[in-house]
Amino acid sequence: MLSDIKQEIIRVIKADKINTSSVADSLGRTGHLPGLNAVNRRHSIVGEVEYLYAYNGSNWPTHEDLAKVTAGNILYIDGINCKSLALIGSLMSRYAFQYKKVLGIVVNGLVRDADELIENNWPVWASGFTPLVCVKVDAVETDKAKINALKEKIHGGILVCDDCGCVLISPQQIDQQLLEKLKKASKQEAHWQAAMDQGYTTFEITCARIV
Repeated sequence: MLSDIKQEIIRVIKADKINTSSVADSLGRTGHLPGLNAVNRRHSIVGEVEYLYAYNGSNWPTHEDLAKVTAGNILYIDGINCKSLALIGSLMSRYAFQYKKVLGIVVNGLVRDADELIENNWPVWASGFTPLVCVKVDAVETDKAKINALKEKIHGGILVCDDCGCVLISPQQIDQQLLEKLKKASKQEAHWQAAMDQGYTTFEITCARIV
């Protein structure tokens, strides 16, 4: 069950069509997940995050956790010590979208089956492509504390993704103050556009702040 404040932040971002640039600005120019790009353009999503991971070249835990995800959430799949191997491909993506009804998938690593991901126009973000995938073996996890620390920063947060990339609002950043900043950012963008239509320059609008 989403908290009231989390639900309202998601609602405002969606209703006002607040993009990743404005969300990052509202977070003090933070939250951007570097190196992650849209596999398919023209998707814009916002939702609660579920943290999954692949570990030491094995996506066994990813397969296990994928079966338990919640419909309507965004999956963040972390690659821990997976080097140049894809974390997921078309099979797991199809299962996630068609059967688990997830909103989107963000892969902190590589994906494979690019042709099928593109053909299906799924909202997926990743750092790149490779034909080589993680093996499905039960790898011994020696860094459980590290995994839990990463999960704590991401799981239950909010992800905003569009053609510019992905911005994470961590669970610790979800509060009333951020909600007010997002509302202000939405109004400011509309004000700037109106000022431009009235003949003001971009310097006057954003630097001199005379309007």
